[in-house]
Amino acid sequence: MYMGIHKNSAPSWIYYVLLFLGIGVISAHGFKLIKNRYSLVSWFHVLIVAPLVLYIGYTGAHAYQLILGAGILAIADHALIRGTFF
Repeated sequence: MYMGIHKNSAPSWIYYVLLFLGIGVISAHGFKLIKNRYSLVSWFHVLIVAPLVLYIGYTGAHAYQLILGAGILAIADHALIRGTFF
């Protein structure tokens, strides 16, 4: 959400953080899929979340509305639906 709000004023190093985060998401959920290949949460993170984060980190794409929307949905999902945000 930070990048979606701050847009062009975001520091350039944040894109490297997104690359590292994308690789971490693929690694963590990939290992979870080895244990349980039917985990829909892990499949979602490996097939949707990680490629989106990697794409934005690699290209520095100006997809700020997409980033902001994904952040809002993630917070809503974790806080309101699952109750695991805090």
